[in-house]
Amino acid sequence: MAERLPPFAPAPFALPVVHNPEAGGGLWPVARLGAQLDAQGLAAAPLIHAKDPDLGPRLAAAAAGRRPEEVPVLVAGGDGTVARLLRALPDRRMPVAILATGSANNIARSFGLHLPDPDERNGERVDLAARVLGGIACPWHAGRVHPGGPEAGAPRLFFESVGFGAIAAAMDGGGKDLHGLPKILAGRSAAG
Repeated sequence: MAERLPPFAPAPFALPVVHNPEAGGGLWPVARLGAQLDAQGLAAAPLIHAKDPDLGPRLAAAAAGRRPEEVPVLVAGGDGTVARLLRALPDRRMPVAILATGSANNIARSFGLHLPDPDERNGERVDLAARVLGGIACPWHAGRVHPGGPEAGAPRLFFESVGFGAIAAAMDGGGKDLHGLPKILAGRSAAG
């Protein structure tokens, strides 16, 4: 008599995941993120806390032996988490996918990314696999600032993540029917 084989389950796609479980009031703890990754055939390898002081070296270790553009990184957090990850990237050719779990999520919004619904009862789910493995590529730019002047040390990188004031007003006035990168570029030209 033939035995029934277990259903085929493809091996999960492993990717470095940088997570801030405190972002957005803690609505995305490790267990929720893990369940979302598992459901979509993704595995955190490694799962790195966003405030890990060795964030850069851990990402470099995860990318060891591979071309940087072949190592997508998923970041689950808000603007501070995304900015921290971008500053720590060992190679800027590494693609970054954002699961916006913070409060304002201005960086994710500026890329036109769909934000997750914190209430899973609504049945809404962010397609992380599509975002990580086949998302739309958007360029990002970093600014440099010398807090305390150039003699105080290396410049610090900063990223567009302002949700109020003149920058937000310029973005809103730059193209009401635009989204993502076209809206950002229209807002920048309107701010002139």
